[in-house]
Amino acid sequence: MNRNFYTYLGVLVLSLFCGVANAMEWRTINYLDFGGNSEDDPNSIAWNMADDPSMGTTQMDFFGGSYDDYLESAGGCAVIPNNVYVVLKSNRGCNDFHSGGDHTNRDPNKGYYLMFDPSDAMEVPGTYIYEYQLGKVCVGVELRFSIWVASVSYDGNCKIDLAVVDGNQPDRELARVTGDFSNDLPDKDSDVLNWKEIELFFVNDANSDFNGDKLAFRVTMPSDFRASLPGNDFGIDDLLLEVHQPSVTFSKPKFVYMKPVTLSADVQTSELSSFFADLSTVKYWWSYSETEDGPFTELYEGTYSSDNKFSYTIDKFNKDDRTGKGNGVYRLTIANPENKDNEVCSVIKDFKIEEVNNTLELVLCEGMFEDEDSVVDTLGHKFTYEEALDGGTTYTSDGVKFFADITFRKVKVDSTSNREEICKGEAFSGKKYDKTGRFEYREPEVTPYKDGECDSLIVLYYLDVKEPTVEKSGDVVGCIGKEINGRVFDKAGTYPDTLFEGCTHRARNIIVLDEIRTSVDFYVCQGEKGPDGKVYNEAGTFKGEPIVEVSQIGCDSFVDPNIIVTGKVEVDLGVVEVCDSEGHEFDGKIYSEPGEYDVVANGVSAVTGCDSVTTAHIIVNKSYLSEVDTLICRDQILFGKEYTKAGYDTVRFDYKTVAGCDSVEIYNITILDVQLKLRAQFDVNAICFGQQTNLIVDLIPSNVPLNWEPELRDNNPLRPVIKPSETTTYVAHARNSVGCHATDSITIDVNDRPTLTIESVSDETRSVSYVVEGGTPTYTIYVEEKEMGNLASATLSGMTFGEHEIRVVDTNACDASASFVINKLDVTPDGSITPNGDGINDTWQIKNIDVYPLSVVRIYDRTGRLIFEKQGYSNETGWDGTYNGAPMPSADYWYEIDVEEIDQQYYGHFTLLR
Repeated sequence: MNRNFYTYLGVLVLSLFCGVANAMEWRTINYLDFGGNSEDDPNSIAWNMADDPSMGTTQMDFFGGSYDDYLESAGGCAVIPNNVYVVLKSNRGCNDFHSGGDHTNRDPNKGYYLMFDPSDAMEVPGTYIYEYQLGKVCVGVELRFSIWVASVSYDGNCKIDLAVVDGNQPDRELARVTGDFSNDLPDKDSDVLNWKEIELFFVNDANSDFNGDKLAFRVTMPSDFRASLPGNDFGIDDLLLEVHQPSVTFSKPKFVYMKPVTLSADVQTSELSSFFADLSTVKYWWSYSETEDGPFTELYEGTYSSDNKFSYTIDKFNKDDRTGKGNGVYRLTIANPENKDNEVCSVIKDFKIEEVNNTLELVLCEGMFEDEDSVVDTLGHKFTYEEALDGGTTYTSDGVKFFADITFRKVKVDSTSNREEICKGEAFSGKKYDKTGRFEYREPEVTPYKDGECDSLIVLYYLDVKEPTVEKSGDVVGCIGKEINGRVFDKAGTYPDTLFEGCTHRARNIIVLDEIRTSVDFYVCQGEKGPDGKVYNEAGTFKGEPIVEVSQIGCDSFVDPNIIVTGKVEVDLGVVEVCDSEGHEFDGKIYSEPGEYDVVANGVSAVTGCDSVTTAHIIVNKSYLSEVDTLICRDQILFGKEYTKAGYDTVRFDYKTVAGCDSVEIYNITILDVQLKLRAQFDVNAICFGQQTNLIVDLIPSNVPLNWEPELRDNNPLRPVIKPSETTTYVAHARNSVGCHATDSITIDVNDRPTLTIESVSDETRSVSYVVEGGTPTYTIYVEEKEMGNLASATLSGMTFGEHEIRVVDTNACDASASFVINKLDVTPDGSITPNGDGINDTWQIKNIDVYPLSVVRIYDRTGRLIFEKQGYSNETGWDGTYNGAPMPSADYWYEIDVEEIDQQYYGHFTLLR
């Protein structure tokens, strides 16, 4: 029954499950527990199975509540009535059943579970204890259904099944697994039940005929269950239905108050490819709910891409915001749009945000605190030095509770010593030192940070203050306007000066010399540099920049130039337009590439000796040579020509562009043809009822998609197998991507088969009587391969002993057959003969001898003499007790009978009495 489905059945789990690790993860679709983990669990006491449609299909007395309530209504400790559900913690002193808690909590005083005693009503196929129905199940999605079961009886025979059925056809079972607990009975000396797990895995296979529209998972009894057998009392707990989906890993972002935060997830592409048949249509959605129980409100929709992190950004986070911007459950759903609301065909994972406080990020500098007892007032709070050292604190501002995440920038001191030397009376870093000796000095250097500036470094200086000494030095000669020993002099003369070299002061004179200035005319061309180094781009006479020269005494002398500029000669040729096949030469260069060019040619005027400029605007127009590949169908018209055969053609068009350039356009035409011919296998268009045949499709090209009327589903569309129940016309349509198409049809006639009935079989006459009805006369009758005539009814004689097949073939070659047996009859001679003429036993009688006309009978006297031999012995004319006409005396005689028809020989003796 399950051969069309990819299923693998679970087994009774006897220990921890061990297997190959898989990156995919199981997600719960449905979970049913019968309560809980304390004696006062309201979910156990209030749960009423009478209101639960999934519990059972038989006429059962549903009883919700605790076992104590049931015992009170039943009048004390008693065996659970057949087909009654009971939720309990332990047997409460009832020795008919084992005490103990549920699978999750083995303590009899805590965990609840479901106890059930099935009756003979559960022997009816289709009844069940529990059922969970699913809607559409997509192809390739894997499901796991499991329960925990424990025998509560001390007898054996405890079995229970898990099954999967077609939800649209409940009697159609797709998979089943049996859990046998006959060898796992409870230990009377133990306080816990012996819980075992049963699991069943199911995958909807693309090659199956199950359309995945609806599934039902059931807990039921095995097919061999009999209520009369003892021991079928069991507990059920933790019913679980899961789907195998790609593993989703969420990032762990930092949540900062009123700042953006991005939620993102990582899913392996290989796992998505195994879950979704086509990733190109996959989308994802983020939705929000305050609690895990919903309802969820959609926040965002995105489209999958290979580098997608399935991200959603909260623009301003506030833990107290319940509109999808604060604490709560954020659900990621990945699915094809049509399956968005289908929890089986989607990947679903929840991300829960449970921030205790709103977090603020704050940078505090050590320099902001005057001392360790001072505070910094910001963001609605006075932060202490100790809070800054701790890296954060919790506080409330305007009724909102915050956590300040503090980055504390402490002052750093450079451990490298720097030595500086000055003379007494000089200043260093703004401070004057009037005493000699060594002094320490700390100078801060400010380094900027991302969130502000903090005093990050203090440099330590060792300052040596010394007494100065004065020495006589040589004079320094300089020029007016030049810097001499850090000073610039604007008048010639002699000036006293002191050169400071550490604490050594050198006394000297600075002699300042004056400058010399003259005027000169210079001729240049437009665009050239003058003697002053300046470029002159306009014609005319200009006052140039002074030219500095060195005089004999080493100081600058100045030449004031008069610049006379001669202008350029300019010629514009205007627009020159040519084709790229011709080209145009300008200034030694040929322009043949299509485009527009502004060109300039520079030369020298023979009159002025200065530059001349020739300009032009050249337009090179393109000549076109293009090829176009075109697909058409046979019998179409293109460019006025009808194409009646498949193949290839080329059409050339020569033309001139608007600019007058010769151009060519070539069309490479491919003429496609779809040829379709249908025929039946062996060219036989008629079959018999119940027979199948192949349709053979001769299709050129063979990869053109086919559509059938009526629709055919076969892995080989060019050789589909058909089995019509009536005469049917099949039409095939072939259409390629260009739109070329072909259609052909074939009619398969379905002929009725004849009916062959064996009326009687006679072993004695070795004959069989038959009757043929239906089909299409005339009939031909065969026994084995031998033709036996054409009658619709007859008796056939002369059959050999053994099994035979009689077959009838009608005019349409439709046949029917039946088997019959001609049984061997034993030959039984009489033990005596009394040939006294009274008409009774006057000849020796051999029972069934007339059935074997080829048999030979021989009779011998006691001396071994052959006195009688006959082939085709007849009891009417058989041996009359004489030999050569003379009566034989009373005595014993011996016989030998050879039966050729059955290849058997009989020996014995009989008595002649007179």
